[in-house]
Amino acid sequence: MFSKLASIMYSLELNVRSLIQDVDSNVVEHFNSTVAKFVGGKQIHFSLRGSYSARCSAAVASFNTKRPHYTLHKTLCKSSPKTRIHNLEIIRQRKIRKAAIKRLGTRKVLQATTLEITAQYDKRNNLLYGVFVRVLMNLITPALASFSNMGLTTLAIITEMVLNISFVIRSVIL
Repeated sequence: MFSKLASIMYSLELNVRSLIQDVDSNVVEHFNSTVAKFVGGKQIHFSLRGSYSARCSAAVASFNTKRPHYTLHKTLCKSSPKTRIHNLEIIRQRKIRKAAIKRLGTRKVLQATTLEITAQYDKRNNLLYGVFVRVLMNLITPALASFSNMGLTTLAIITEMVLNISFVIRSVIL
């Protein structure tokens, strides 16, 4: 009993700052709060026809379009929103872009493998890239069929395919 209570307290300790500041990092809750502004509150009235499905549809639209305020306003009001919402969306996109750049900058830099070098070279030379992809597909497709007929596990299939690909890459580079 004490161990269960201790584990609950430990998880509460980990999240205490966000609970005090009333911060929510859950993506679904973020979209539901955005949708709630337009649908009319956070409570779902199951007795009203289409209430729950409208909320779900709006959440999906906001997630897929990446511009939830603009899209919802345009759909509901049949007119483009004013510059305030447009500026809000631009600021939001900038924050997302900066976070992505920051995330990429903090990752460890690995030594370039032959596969990465070949991929970079192939992107510069589209003709070679197309030939390289065709060669790989010609190698992988029959290999995958023959491996699945032998009854090997997925891990063994992937290992064998990686070995075949590395052999092709070495032969292309050399």
